Amino acid sequence: ESGGNLDEALSLAQTAARELHDNPTARDTLGWVYYKKGSYRAAIDALKECVRQDSKSAVYHYHLGMAYLKNGEKAMAKASLSEALRLSQSFSGVDEAKQALAKL
Repeated sequence: ESGGNLDEALSLAQTAARELHDNPTARDTLGWVYYKKGSYRAAIDALKECVRQDSKSAVYHYHLGMAYLKNGEKAMAKASLSEALRLSQSFSGVDEAKQALAKL
């Protein structure tokens, strides 16, 4: 998020996700790094898993929705972004989620 080295971030996130496989936060970080790198299919795969592990997190649904959107999967993006906004109106990225949903 702060504009650091994405390759280094990816390496660290992969290690964390592997070591903490039951931790959805580690999987979310991995998915978001994939998203930032433009690897949307890999992002979706990682983010679907963290949503499966914790379906109550608006941030996880938001991240998944944004990855779906970038991958051209509009219906899935709409469902995930809508769920994120249903769960919370005060997460990091809420404005971006609202804007993306309005365009869908």
